[in-house]
Amino acid sequence: MTLLRKFLRQVLVWWLPGLAMLAVLAAGFVFWLVGSQNGTRLLLTTAAQQLDGQALDVKGSILRGVSVGKLTLDVGGTYIDITDLNLVVRWRALGDRLLHVRDVSAGSVHMALTSSPEDTPAVDDGEPFSLPSLPVDIAVDRLALGDFQLDQDGQPLPVSLNDLNATFAASKQGAQLRIANLRVGHEVGEAQVSGQADLQGLADPWPFAARLDVTARGSGPDSPLCQADRLSGVFAKPGARAELRTDARPDTKADPKAGAAAQGKGAVPPKSAGQVSATAAAKSNAQGKTVAEATPQAKGASAGKAASDAKPNSPAKSTQAELAGPPAPACQVVLRADAAGSLDGIQAKLDGAGSGLLLDVVADLAPRTALVLRSARANAQLPDKSTLSAQFDLQSDAAQGAGRDRIVGAISAQRLDLAPWLGDAIPPALLTVRGDIQADIENLSQLRHAAVDLRFEEGSRWNRQALSGAIKAQVDLAAAGTGTPAAPAVSTPAAAGASASAEAAATADPLAGLRIHGLDIDLKLGRNRVQASGELDARDGALSVYAQAPQLDAFWPGIPGGAELKGKLTGTVASHRGELTAGYTPANSRSGVLGQAPARARVAFTGGWGTGPTGQPDAALTGWRGAFSTLTADTAGFTV
Repeated sequence: MTLLRKFLRQVLVWWLPGLAMLAVLAAGFVFWLVGSQNGTRLLLTTAAQQLDGQALDVKGSILRGVSVGKLTLDVGGTYIDITDLNLVVRWRALGDRLLHVRDVSAGSVHMALTSSPEDTPAVDDGEPFSLPSLPVDIAVDRLALGDFQLDQDGQPLPVSLNDLNATFAASKQGAQLRIANLRVGHEVGEAQVSGQADLQGLADPWPFAARLDVTARGSGPDSPLCQADRLSGVFAKPGARAELRTDARPDTKADPKAGAAAQGKGAVPPKSAGQVSATAAAKSNAQGKTVAEATPQAKGASAGKAASDAKPNSPAKSTQAELAGPPAPACQVVLRADAAGSLDGIQAKLDGAGSGLLLDVVADLAPRTALVLRSARANAQLPDKSTLSAQFDLQSDAAQGAGRDRIVGAISAQRLDLAPWLGDAIPPALLTVRGDIQADIENLSQLRHAAVDLRFEEGSRWNRQALSGAIKAQVDLAAAGTGTPAAPAVSTPAAAGASASAEAAATADPLAGLRIHGLDIDLKLGRNRVQASGELDARDGALSVYAQAPQLDAFWPGIPGGAELKGKLTGTVASHRGELTAGYTPANSRSGVLGQAPARARVAFTGGWGTGPTGQPDAALTGWRGAFSTLTADTAGFTV
């Protein structure tokens, strides 16, 4: 009993007060570190020195809000340089299991990553990544960053990030990021970004929903973002004169009601940005005179009408200026992207507009498959109101077995003018076309079947000549050894080597197992017509072609005269025979005059595609080999 009383006295009188005093001193020191400016300065400076860095110009405290003029850290090959760091946290919210950050911002952040040869890539264990459960909820009212730079082994990233202003929240159920503003810079242009992303689960398959608004502007005329403006300018050139004529006097013959309304209200058709900026100065001085000089119709107007049109205070002209407004920003593209789903499947939508171009894309993605894109729909409207549309679908062909996928697509164009895209590389072309495409792919690498159906509809023109007709064809490429009788089992090394060589040659031959069927071509271009039909496979087939072109310059400018071609090919790819008959008539044909008289030729041949005969030097080479049995030509009475 005496020992127990003595022990309690030692604990209560000496030990417990000492431990309590130490605890009070420790708590007071911690409070001094986080609650006072001097303590916070000491804490951050000491911590930065332990990480081979420094903290300068520390103001405030961690409890009430702290700011650091410059903070540098160097940890494991990662250098971090932060300026004007500011952190304000509402610590009382921790009682409600909430980490409430009112403000975390920095003027600039520079990170430099240095790779080490000792670094080994992490081994994927096959387990899906998941985040640990959060002990508290997180809410960040303001996340701001003036400038961000990232260097990898001394090389800066080609993209810069500036002026970030965002909010962030996270809980056990998910996370949310809202971007009020973000400026992204690149050598091709600059973009202002805003949007929101909601992560609806913190584990696989990571369900989410996201929206992104982007306003991008090109850095110069060579920027890809300025191509829309370049196309818009090309499209606008043919209509510039017509628009000036419309401004001078409404065309009441085409639409009397519209003309009367335009004259009564002073309304004019809207102009493109380029036309408004080009004519703004002229309108301020003598708009009526400019219009009169630009259009033949205005030249024939009466003097009194011209004088009234030239008045600067004319109500029609003031209304026109109001409707025109300021020119649209050059090289500007506005995009809006929406996506929702998970790693099992994502549905995405993209809308875009810029310089008269409109774009609408819808896609279905499967991130966990070899070919991520499963289906897509795209529609585009060009400045001249022509349209382009395309669709793509990837279908698993269960009937053909595993590893076989079918791609089905369709394209459509309405009054598509190719001049703005290709310039003078081709003759003038205006196409209204529809097409269907189908392809079967094995293991996403080998083409086994392809089919095309292309139709040129009414209104199509090539080289200012009417174009109509259709192109249909199907091609099959059988796998090595498919469709041929099985060879008997080899019993000698020589036979085995020969079989292996033959299989390797078949694999290297791009036309091995080729079968053409369903060929049906019928095209009309002006007075010209081209037809082809038939099939060609491993057993037997026949292809025929017929072309009658009395006007060769309809195909390409500068080609004189006319031509005619008849041909037929029978047999297989490996062994076939053919006959061609061709004729040419010069532009200014003169019978009996060499060089100006019509000419005709006939060719007959036999041959095949494949490797050469055994024992020949070129036996291993794959190609076409054949012989001509007939070759005749005659012109101006001379026959060969």
